[in-house]
Amino acid sequence: MKKTFTLLSVISATLFNFAFGQTSIYKQNFDAATTFPTGWNATASSWYVDSTNNSTGYTGASGVNNVVIENKSATSGFDTLYSSSVSTVGYSDISVIWAARNTNHFSDSGSAIIGFYWSTDGGATWNNIAYTENATNSTWAIDNNATPIALPA
Repeated sequence: MKKTFTLLSVISATLFNFAFGQTSIYKQNFDAATTFPTGWNATASSWYVDSTNNSTGYTGASGVNNVVIENKSATSGFDTLYSSSVSTVGYSDISVIWAARNTNHFSDSGSAIIGFYWSTDGGATWNNIAYTENATNSTWAIDNNATPIALPA
């Protein structure tokens, strides 16, 4: 079984926060959701909202629901989760943070996270941002070693 994932989310993501300096311009905790919140879409049923293995251990952890990707088939492919559009008009120095929990066995099946992508044209083209993915140790943590990921100007 092998799947790779192009994503704007991460395995069991619970918090997305687009921030300008210290001002949050978008935040999504999935703790109140039982399905994807308005504006969030997935390309496969491998993505779902779930309350098992709820987020804990970092500031902002909801402790309730989270978004999960699960390798449910033996086929290869890309399973993508898209967020709502976030207007950044009038802002600069925007950064993104999110938390994730990657299971101990995530890569056993050949699964891999291949990047964090963002678009300024409604998804016609995508830009990749390098970051450090959390270890596959089943521990909740903020991705990129808790360092916000800066979006280019």
